[in-house]
Amino acid sequence: MSRRFRLAAVAVIAAALAFSAIPAEAIGKLPPFKLVSKPSADKVLVGEQYKLSGTLSPAQRGITVQRQLLVDGKWQNVQKATAVTNSRGQWAMKLTAPKRPSVLKFRIVTPKFKTTNRVVHTITVVRPPSVTIKKIGRAHV
Repeated sequence: MSRRFRLAAVAVIAAALAFSAIPAEAIGKLPPFKLVSKPSADKVLVGEQYKLSGTLSPAQRGITVQRQLLVDGKWQNVQKATAVTNSRGQWAMKLTAPKRPSVLKFRIVTPKFKTTNRVVHTITVVRPPSVTIKKIGRAHV
């Protein structure tokens, strides 16, 4: 055998051993992420701020998460409703409820990466309760 042939054979064997230790799904792409999300409340007042937060695992810094709303049966991205994960995979976004009572169905996605779960959340937007003050008599001091 020539020296060149032996070097090529050693390189092929080394590459085969190196790749055999890596799971097939990890070669050429990242593993699926698990995305957990939680709204700060299930019911909010019109115009009130609320918070969405969660984690991405395995933890990876700098991954953008996006809120999508269900509108007429189709998922639509919401402008200004993104967040970026920190080194622990945590993210958070502050949002403002619409000015009219409604039921919001939304999910959080990672636009560039596959996630293993897409939980749909529902937030009910309500008007503040009306208060009626009734005079019931005279106050005595």
